[in-house]
Amino acid sequence: MKIPCSPAGAGFPRRSNKLRGFFICVALVTGVSKGIGRSIARMLTAEGLKVVGCARRLDRLEALSQKISEAGGVFKGVHADVRRENELLEMFNEMRASWGGVDVLVNNAGFGCYAPLPEGR
Repeated sequence: MKIPCSPAGAGFPRRSNKLRGFFICVALVTGVSKGIGRSIARMLTAEGLKVVGCARRLDRLEALSQKISEAGGVFKGVHADVRRENELLEMFNEMRASWGGVDVLVNNAGFGCYAPLPEGR
């Protein structure tokens, strides 16, 4: 049974869906422009979660947002690069203001630091 999420704040209780034993409402998925991230975002919205998805490819974010909306899901695409701290902070501030925060993080986007392991970077 799907229980719709209620908006956080403004006196609304924070209710959520039960997905595999966890009560969650808002998920953040990084790297949603293609592949695993895109599939996870679609699966979570199909389960009734609100999903914030971030990626560097604005055109792909917009296409995914439209596809999820057409299927009846709630998705907010954020153009952000996980390598830029200021963009991540803006995204989290917007999520907090809109939906009261995040319950689940799917950290799918990656980047590398190329240095010898003993240097610890």
